[in-house]
Amino acid sequence: MKKIVIIGNGGSGKSTLALSLKAKLDLPIYHLDQYIWTSNWQAVSETKFTETHDKLISNEQWIIEGVGYDSTIESRIIAADTIIFLDFPFPFLLYRVFKRQVQSLYKQPAGWAPKNKLLSKTAFIIRIVIDIHRNTREYILTLMTKHAHNTEVLYIRNLRMLKILHSKLGLNV
Repeated sequence: MKKIVIIGNGGSGKSTLALSLKAKLDLPIYHLDQYIWTSNWQAVSETKFTETHDKLISNEQWIIEGVGYDSTIESRIIAADTIIFLDFPFPFLLYRVFKRQVQSLYKQPAGWAPKNKLLSKTAFIIRIVIDIHRNTREYILTLMTKHAHNTEVLYIRNLRMLKILHSKLGLNV
């Protein structure tokens, strides 16, 4: 495991898992939200993001977590040796997003772009979660199937499976 993609919807725990893997494997970590969002939730252009993304995946080792622009997902998956897809039920994700929104009043969530206030953008974030669930999720599943022969795919659909993954990898829960 030297090139790990962690992908999933908002609230699925991508950043938290990435930080645990970084502590265990001592790999550089790249939170895509820090590359796509500028202050006040303004997205960089797809061209600029793609240029940055392509530089990140050309490195020898990494953990990249997040979704970014859909157009970059396949090249990231092709470059990876391990894909971890956190695909939790939609109601669970909404609960986790709301919980994180409230917690953001006291602590900056791991992996978030600096100077972006979460609570003021709850409706915006919920729209992103809905879009990923309705559209991007199926695309990710298709890509995982397409590239499974080249890559270890870990498809995590519930907290029990996530706990098993933590145990298998020797991560702190």
